[in-house]
Amino acid sequence: MSGKHHIIYLLISCLVLGTLGTTPYQVTSFDQIVDHFSNETSLHDQKWSQKVLIDNSSWLGAEKQGPIIFLAGCEADIESLYLGQGFFNQVIKPEIGAFAIYAEHRYFGASMPFGADSFNLDNLKFLTADQTIEDFAAIIKHYKNEVLNCTDCPVITFGGSYCGQLAAWLRMRYPALVDAAVTSSASLRTYSEVVDTEAFYASSTNAFNQTNTHDSANIIKEGFTRLKNYSQSSSSAYQDLNQYLNLCHPMTTSDDINKLSNWMKHSFVTGSMFNNYLTSGSYAGKRLLEVATLYFANLNVTSSDHDIFLAMRNSAMICQKKDPKTCLNLFSASQKSKSDPVVQTSVPSSSAFDVLTCNDLPESMGPDGIHDMYPAAPWNKLDKAAYCLKYYRLVPKFDWVMNTFGGWTLGDYASYSNIFFANGKNDPWFAAGVTQNVTNSVVAYIVEDGTHCQDLSYNLPYDSDSLKFVRAKEKEFISSLIQEKKTKIEKIIN
Repeated sequence: MSGKHHIIYLLISCLVLGTLGTTPYQVTSFDQIVDHFSNETSLHDQKWSQKVLIDNSSWLGAEKQGPIIFLAGCEADIESLYLGQGFFNQVIKPEIGAFAIYAEHRYFGASMPFGADSFNLDNLKFLTADQTIEDFAAIIKHYKNEVLNCTDCPVITFGGSYCGQLAAWLRMRYPALVDAAVTSSASLRTYSEVVDTEAFYASSTNAFNQTNTHDSANIIKEGFTRLKNYSQSSSSAYQDLNQYLNLCHPMTTSDDINKLSNWMKHSFVTGSMFNNYLTSGSYAGKRLLEVATLYFANLNVTSSDHDIFLAMRNSAMICQKKDPKTCLNLFSASQKSKSDPVVQTSVPSSSAFDVLTCNDLPESMGPDGIHDMYPAAPWNKLDKAAYCLKYYRLVPKFDWVMNTFGGWTLGDYASYSNIFFANGKNDPWFAAGVTQNVTNSVVAYIVEDGTHCQDLSYNLPYDSDSLKFVRAKEKEFISSLIQEKKTKIEKIIN
């Protein structure tokens, strides 16, 4: 999967599964170091402004050892990420009396280490998970020791998806600073070909197969094949597609058709990840894919190009939670040409996660086109290395995650403690997560009918018993950790 589409995935559900209530946080910033690992004074002393949200509305205070909860920001602006943490914002924070910190990830939102020059090619080497973990550790230390003067207050990191990976890695790297981590849909083992590189896309396809009897997966697969043929055809093919698909800006090149195909692919992946129950409108009570696949009713793999392409387009719009009646904006008129990587000196900010996957987070995954409905693009390490060098002048650290934190086998995690892993059984990322208990304190719970990051959202209608059970276990895990920390501190004092 191309990293640049992670923001799309995240914003569909982890960020907006219920955006209820007010936003009581304060917006602040932290003077952060550019390079935590350099011995060069110019880099180590060079500072930039990292955006941080804080919420002390529920905090018990330092004298009562009020806990600190810390959202490890990931590939979105921090305000959007805040909205996706309904369970922690509305339930956990007030119940445990926590001080809440929400820290933005470097190179996302307003947190740009080099300002307008952040995405110059020479500066991309600083966009890594490794640097980000150090950013977050510095923020936690600052608030715990200096702002709150609460050195004995327990710290719990949390987050979903890549945010969840960072939350877990903070606990793993800094066990004296971070007392526990609660993660959701954190695919810690999606690197170094530890799990089947095709598993994600096979699971995504299975979500469509299980939805209804419209044979949508096979029709979509046929549609992708036909789109490829169109991309290799004459210019009249573009005119036909422009007429079929109600595009905001017409396609004029084969590359534009490839963009259409990629957009559809990522839209269907999004739908499979966030196949939750709709809570309003005429389709309330139905899952997202139940609605999205209705467009394939009465179609089959021999249906006309017009009918298949239109069904794919409208279904993909539903997967993105957009109105199919509106025009499809694949690109603005000014975005139609791609920079020549030979002459470019910078990349767009939308490439931020893609850059991460070319530094220390090269996810080993890709569709094979056989066991899934997507255009074949199987994982190939050499292809990935060539891509990263061509567009970003970077060399991926393919085994950084596994060599740094473990995960080659689940037994690697036995050396850690106080980490809670929640995973949705219907989430395509499930195969790359920690889905079974490792020790008594490195535990895993499965939402049997759950989707991506679902346990972190607000309590919503149609929440299953399994989802409610996992949330209850998260509360129990956090409360137990807090009490254990207080007991240990009391013994030391006495």
